[in-house]
Formats: sequence, C-alpha cells, structure tokens
Amino acid sequence: MNLIDRLRESSDGVTREKILTDLLTVECHETIRATLNRRRAVIHPDDVEDLRSQVVLRLLKRLTSLGAAEVIESFPDYVAVVTYHVVDDYVRGRDPQRALMANRLKYVLTRNPAFALWSTGPELVCGLAAWKGSNPAPLDVASAMDGDRIDDSLASLFRETGRAVPFQAVITLFARSRAPEVWETTEEDASKRIESRQLLERLWKEILDLPARQRVALLLNLRDGGLPQFILCGIATLDAVASAIGWSAEALAKAWSELPFDDARIGALLGATQQQVINLRKSARARMERRMAKW
Repeated sequence: MNLIDRLRESSDGVTREKILTDLLTVECHETIRATLNRRRAVIHPDDVEDLRSQVVLRLLKRLTSLGAAEVIESFPDYVAVVTYHVVDDYVRGRDPQRALMANRLKYVLTRNPAFALWSTGPELVCGLAAWKGSNPAPLDVASAMDGDRIDDSLASLFRETGRAVPFQAVITLFARSRAPEVWETTEEDASKRIESRQLLERLWKEILDLPARQRVALLLNLRDGGLPQFILCGIATLDAVASAIGWSAEALAKAWSELPFDDARIGALLGATQQQVINLRKSARARMERRMAKW
C-alpha cells in the first residue's frame, strides 16, 4: 500500500502526521525541484525557495482534506501539476505580458484544426494536429519568427521543427519576438480584441473613480477572471491594481492565488460586516452601470 492510500484510510492523527511528513519532505522533493528547474527560464533565482514553499503549502492543504473515496493515481504527476500551477500564478503576477502571450497561443492552438495542444505527463506540448500525443523535441528559442499572425508563425515554426515542441518554449519564443498585442490571429479576432480592450479600459477608469471602500469590496471579489484580465490585457500593472486596493504589490502577489476573497474576509479587512460589504459592492456596481450606460 502506497503512502497516499495509507493517508486516505488512516484516522489516527499521529500516523497521518508521519505520512504527511514523508510525502511532503521525501516523496515530493525531487519532483518539485525538477519541475521548477524545467520552468527556470521564467523564475527569478531569488524566488525559487518561496515557490517551493508555496507548492508544499498547497499540497499540505490538499492532502489534509483528502477523502477516503478520492484517488490520486500518480503522486509525482500530481505534485508536478501543482508546481506548474504555482509557477503560472507567479508568472501572471510577475510577467503579465508573458501570461497574455500564453493565452493567445492557447486560443490559436485549440481553435485552429491544423494545430493541437496536449499533455505528456505534467508538461504541455504543442504541434500539428497529426502529431498529437507524441513526445516533444527541444526548441531553439533563437529560432526566427515569420509572419505577423500567430497562425502563420506557428505553421512556419512547426515546419522548421518537424515535430512537437514544449509549449513553454513556444511562449518564450513568441514573447521575445514581439509584444503580445502586436501579434494577430484573424481580422475578426483583432476587431473583437480592440473592442474588448476599450471596454476594459473604460471599466478600469470607472473602478478607479469609485470611493475607496467600494473599490476594495468590488476588486477583491471580482470573479470569472475579472481582476487578472486587467493585468493580462495590459490595462493595469500589478502595482496599479495593488494601489487601487491600498496594498503593496508584494502583498497582492502573495494573495493572488487566493482571489477572489469572500465577503467575510473582505469585511475583516475593511472593519465591516458581511452585509455592509455586500452593500458596498452593490453601490459600486450600480454607479458603474449608470456611468457605463452613458458611455
């Protein structure tokens, strides 16, 4: 019986603590190290230990709540996926332009039938649709990029490689070539993107004009990717979002993966009841709807 099965079936506190210690110190150490090493191109050396700690914390939260009926088929793969998610959150906060580039590439790779995006273990791989399921080859990030559209440049890249490549390396290649907003997909996509950006810019301006408490109640509870969208689309920097909340950028980055906050947590920050937080947010939305309708 492996350690995960023993943890799931054990009800003894001392035994569970011993199993958790083994899982989080011995079993996952090498997987976390190797996974962080694979993403080293986007991680500042000073942040490696902090990211390792975040991974262990997420694993601890997950494992302590593991139910008897829940199954983790491969603990190393699970650890690798959690590590990738931690790094992705880190990149979104530290490098929103790269995150935007990743989103645009995913959009094209999953919607153009000529291409495909798939997993080999915990790693994302991309290439022509006919290659789906194959293992990747290393990608020279110094490769030249042809064309102004993502579709054309991906096709050119895959002709050059002749086989699937790691998705993270493709993001690096495209991001180093030019800014994400310069790349085009189709004329229709470009038009929609401009309209969406204009709407987001106006929304952000209206949010900044809100009274401080309304602004905090709204921003910390934005759902469906609302708050990250302002950063990923280049409407606001992490520093600007943090300033709008009244925090430092460091404080926002640490809390990023926990957003959105519930009303009780926001109330504790504002010294308000949950109902008062709800009322603040309702007032903020009503004001923004009136002003946006005029626009």
